[in-house]
Amino acid sequence: RLAKEPSSLSTVVQDLLQQHSLFMLNIQLQEGRDLVVRDSCGTSDPYVKFKIGNKHLYKSRIVYKNLNPRWDEEFTIPIEDITKPLIIKVFD
Repeated sequence: RLAKEPSSLSTVVQDLLQQHSLFMLNIQLQEGRDLVVRDSCGTSDPYVKFKIGNKHLYKSRIVYKNLNPRWDEEFTIPIEDITKPLIIKVFD
């Protein structure tokens, strides 16, 4: 018997969601370049937050007094719904 071909990308995503209840996303946070000055001394103390919806998934370490921070962090986060966007924000 021939398998039925999915009619759209949406169908493929729905099929994947039915087959797998949890996905793992590997992230490599490397560096920031030319960040905006946020401190009165002319630098910034940046860190990065990752979230999906209102759920915080990861917070990087703080790189003090640096506008070109290098984090070199690697981590894995569980993804329950691959249709929700991953939000990445840099804070001071």
